[in-house]
Amino acid sequence: MSGDGYSYESDALRMTASRLRSGVLTLDQAIERDVQAADAGISSEFVAEAMSRTHHAAAAMAQYLEETAEKVDETTGAYDEIENTHAGRLELEQQRMDEE
Repeated sequence: MSGDGYSYESDALRMTASRLRSGVLTLDQAIERDVQAADAGISSEFVAEAMSRTHHAAAAMAQYLEETAEKVDETTGAYDEIENTHAGRLELEQQRMDEE
């Protein structure tokens, strides 16, 4: 959509939100199962710590992606509202000009 001085593609915004949510799903699937502790000999403690940190990082990233997708959804709605309002104002102005 376009108007005076701004433009956006609502489908592109929706696709962005969809891709972010796809990333959330992928991360959720990756961390949903408990991972068995690895037997890495003397390094087992370090491997377990690294796996724990990776799990927490994936969970945090999934949350961040979902929050970002929600913001994109809000933006899409805001742009749609602006476009509708802008179109309404242009129509009203045109009607007023036609009446003069």
